[in-house]
Amino acid sequence: MFSEYIRREITKNMCNFAAMAATEKEILEAIGKKIAERRKELNMTQEDLAYSADIDRTYVGYVENGRQNVSIAILCKFAKALKMEVKGFFYD
Repeated sequence: MFSEYIRREITKNMCNFAAMAATEKEILEAIGKKIAERRKELNMTQEDLAYSADIDRTYVGYVENGRQNVSIAILCKFAKALKMEVKGFFYD
């Protein structure tokens, strides 16, 4: 009985974790897409953006492709370099 309870809880938590991971991936991809779109609106290259935000160019590519988690501090750097507010990454 107890082991069945543990099995159910582990399975439930694994499902929740998988759903959360998918949501995180979608969020990262959406933020990356907004960064890339804004960068292109400003006729900037990834290298231009990296220089303006004082971050590595390869990091810009990873973020734009949704393959890299990004801190709030880095989002602030992106926002400043892209002449936008941080909330713009989360709202249309």
